[in-house]
Amino acid sequence: MNVDQLLAIRLMESSFDGNPAVHFSIGNGRGYARRKKELALFMYRFCALRNGVYFSDDEQAIMLFYHSAMKVPFWKNFFIEARLVIKALGARRAVLTFLRKLKIDHHRRAVGPHLHCWYLGAAPEGRHYSSAAQLRDLLYAESDRQGIPVLAETTMLQNKNVYERMGFVVYASVEFSGMKTYLLRRDPKTRPH
Repeated sequence: MNVDQLLAIRLMESSFDGNPAVHFSIGNGRGYARRKKELALFMYRFCALRNGVYFSDDEQAIMLFYHSAMKVPFWKNFFIEARLVIKALGARRAVLTFLRKLKIDHHRRAVGPHLHCWYLGAAPEGRHYSSAAQLRDLLYAESDRQGIPVLAETTMLQNKNVYERMGFVVYASVEFSGMKTYLLRRDPKTRPH
């Protein structure tokens, strides 16, 4: 693993604890620590293929976002997704995770072109608000430059409230397997000419 991958895993994996969507996808119990490292590595690799990994200048925060129209070769996605299924999800959880994703994707597609903010988080010690704010501002500037909205999702009410304080609004919600996912949208401040 390269240095960026290791840093990404360190910044992400601690925030996975207690997250209903994470536990839904990778479960709990024996092997959980290994599986959450695999999930963080998958998220990093998926977004790196789409030029969507950003670290704050002080390397205390990470954001994963990419343009919804960004395409990568099928075989590149296949290998990282197969690894995730084998090493972290298992067949049953993979099917359930895929079905939940289909329901969410239905709402995303209805929005049209957008930036998908998959993850924004900071180092657990102090949560480094200014580092995360630097990345948030980068995302908003890109949204404003392209004139397209930013979409995000969360299953955690606390995170929903944070997103709303950052200017997002809930545009839909998805119920799946007893879990509610809030779908959030932040519109650009400018429109392209």
